[in-house]
Amino acid sequence: MKRYYIQVKQENNEPLLSLLTGHLHLDREEAVYLISTGAVWNKNTNTRLKNPNQLLAGELIVVHKPSYQVPVYQFDPGHIIYEEQGFSIVYKMGKYPTVPTPYSDVNSLSHALNHYYRKKQPGINVSVINRLDTHTRGLVFCAKNKNMEKTLHRMFQQRMVKKWYFAGTEVFPGVKENYVIQDSLEWKGKQRSAGTFIHLMKQDKDRYCFLVRPYTGRTHQIRKHFATYLVPLWGDPVYGHFHRDSAMALVCFAYIFPHPVTGKRMKVMYLPNPHHPLPAV
Repeated sequence: MKRYYIQVKQENNEPLLSLLTGHLHLDREEAVYLISTGAVWNKNTNTRLKNPNQLLAGELIVVHKPSYQVPVYQFDPGHIIYEEQGFSIVYKMGKYPTVPTPYSDVNSLSHALNHYYRKKQPGINVSVINRLDTHTRGLVFCAKNKNMEKTLHRMFQQRMVKKWYFAGTEVFPGVKENYVIQDSLEWKGKQRSAGTFIHLMKQDKDRYCFLVRPYTGRTHQIRKHFATYLVPLWGDPVYGHFHRDSAMALVCFAYIFPHPVTGKRMKVMYLPNPHHPLPAV
């Protein structure tokens, strides 16, 4: 991804679209595309600029230009796995971020969910509670009001929600039936404890399938633990040798948690194909 800056003059009388085509030498179609996908920002207010005809004066414009075509997340209502008045649990597809990124908002689960729910209930704001990596598929909690958002965040912070994953790797020598990994992981300059349980389920052709239970929710925790103590996950473009378009073999398929209102023990599970839970090679 490349990043460009445009300092708009105080006496400017050009619309945003003209600024992009003139300063960055983009054709009109590409400029409209970048604006519509949320790649253009007002640095002064830290907000996305979505109106190609908007006039700006004295502002600093930031354009995040990805090196590939950004797909729009088309939410499938069939991916609402559990729903009630205050919250829902939905299935996120792989290769899409959970929340908007600097270079786009239209390719995120959060954007697609809100687009879907606002057609049914104008003005509603659905908040995604927990995040899955862009290449990870699986279940995500969503709150439909602020009180439920606070409650669900607290449940995750207090580790009241148990998460289960399926993960796949290539076949490697010396594999063990069980692994209990406890170490510390660094993220943005901070070291934090991380624990993961891994159980070998089966071998399917040239891949191992593991059942994984992370005890903590550190960024890239499962991926880092596999890459460090076993081998990289199949399809992992960051910690493995795979292309970014590969289907990464990691799916969050189950949650066990107390109901946020009643406290009743709940278990929500979903796999598009239970017999073959990991993506095909």
